[in-house]
Amino acid sequence: MGSFILFQGGHPVLIDIGVGTYNSKTFSSHRYEIFYMQSQYHSGLPTINGVQQHEGSSYSSHGVTFQQNSTSNNDDEVIHFSMDIAGAYPKLAHVLEWKRELRFNRSSNKIHLSDHYHLGSFLHPQQLHFIVPSELQVTPTKEGLHLSDTKKGVNVKMAFDWSLWQSPVKIELKSLEKDHKLTSVWGEQVKRLTLVTEEKFKATKGHFEFSWSSNH
Repeated sequence: MGSFILFQGGHPVLIDIGVGTYNSKTFSSHRYEIFYMQSQYHSGLPTINGVQQHEGSSYSSHGVTFQQNSTSNNDDEVIHFSMDIAGAYPKLAHVLEWKRELRFNRSSNKIHLSDHYHLGSFLHPQQLHFIVPSELQVTPTKEGLHLSDTKKGVNVKMAFDWSLWQSPVKIELKSLEKDHKLTSVWGEQVKRLTLVTEEKFKATKGHFEFSWSSNH
C-alpha cells in the first residue's frame, strides 16, 4: 500500500509489474514468495528496518485523504493524496508512523513525494524501491537521477537529497522468468532501483522528499 506509477507522454517511467500467469502457487499460502507480489517490487514502497509490508486484512494503511483543488480555469490544479502506511508493516519493522503524501501540480506538471516517519528503534538502513522498464537509462546527477529513453522521448528529472542516501543507487535487472503475461508488456526483464539511507543516518524520526518533473 502506498505504491504509485508514473508515465510521461503515455510512456511508462515508474511501473507496476502486474500479476503473472496464475499457477498453483498463486492460490496457495506461498503466494507472497512470488517476487512481483512483494512490496519490495512495487514502485515507491519502503523496506523499513529491513522488513517489507505484510499480507492480510489486519495490515492496512490509515488516515487516507484525497483532495483536488483548482482555480476557476484549472491553471493551478493540485491533486493531493496522503496516508499513513505504518499499519501495513508487522511489529518487526518497529515503525510507529510513516505518513506518505503525494502531490501532483498540473500547471507545473510536477509530482512531489514526502515521507515523514517515526520509528520505535533503528535496526537497519531504510530502503526505497522503484521499478522501471529495462530500457530506461538511469543517470546520476547532482540533483538526483535522470531517467530517460530517447527512442520514446522519456526525459524525467528525479530530484532528491543525495546526502541522505548511499551512492551510487543500486540498480538490479530482474528476470520476468519467461512469463508471457509479463514479458508481452515489459520484455524479458525490468530494472529495480533501490535507494538505501546512509549508514550514519540512524535517526528514528525524519523525512524524505522526492520530485519528478520533465527534464526538457
